[in-house]
Amino acid sequence: MKQLLLALGLACVLLLPACSAETRVSTIRERAEKGDARAEALMGEMYATGAGVKKDYAQAIRWYRQSAAKDYAQAQYNLGVLYERGEGVPKSDAQAAVWYERAAAHGLAAAEYNMGVFCERGRGVRRDAAAASKWYQRAARQGQADAQYNLGALYAQRNNPAEAYFWFGLAAKYGDADAARMRDRAGARLPSGEAAAIERRVRIWRPAIVTG
Repeated sequence: MKQLLLALGLACVLLLPACSAETRVSTIRERAEKGDARAEALMGEMYATGAGVKKDYAQAIRWYRQSAAKDYAQAQYNLGVLYERGEGVPKSDAQAAVWYERAAAHGLAAAEYNMGVFCERGRGVRRDAAAASKWYQRAARQGQADAQYNLGALYAQRNNPAEAYFWFGLAAKYGDADAARMRDRAGARLPSGEAAAIERRVRIWRPAIVTG
């Protein structure tokens, strides 16, 4: 099974004219102080990573919470990452799951994937294979390769080589050698005609576009 995604996600892209780093920080801060959720999330990210400002987890948490309270998915996801890492807050899988689920409800693929891992492992939530499959499906349909791999693994465990072949095949398109190996293992259990039909599905497959 592929592991959790624990990188802080880019909060947003604010289109600013060419300017110095100091001016950029000042402009983003001004927007954040006016209640712009995207700017608040970006302020949180800047403080969490030390980009343009001195790293300060207390400030990062403050800005993320303000943005998350406005239902901004990336801020909710990043709060989940900090709770899972125990950075600036007490380490808590339960709290991480709360924030991942809120972000996942908006269709954020990274959060959907992490919820799948939490449900599969029983981290912060009750272990639930059906829920894990649901979250992996949602992330996988957006092109999240690790979710595609884990979904393939679930189908392989359920003795469904056709669906395993499909999802491992999609993950392998991103250059994942493990996915290619597992795809070939699943394919060896299929009649050649069925494998060829699935390969056509893989070739024409396109990720879904989700708007939160």
